[in-house]
Amino acid sequence: MGQIWEMDADALITARHKALEGFCDECERRLYAAAEAKVFGHGGVTRVSHTTGVARGSILVGI
Repeated sequence: MGQIWEMDADALITARHKALEGFCDECERRLYAAAEAKVFGHGGVTRVSHTTGVARGSILVGI
């Protein structure tokens, strides 16, 4: 069950990221990705980076 939830969470992150893509500047994308990463806690930065393609360094700046 945990793997299914994780896959669904990744799909939701991807969907939200794509929905905001045309509306956000770089700072807003960084803050969005940082917020998503904080929700996941440990490992969130890596997970969001892999899911969205936003660099880990950019996410960390947003945190």
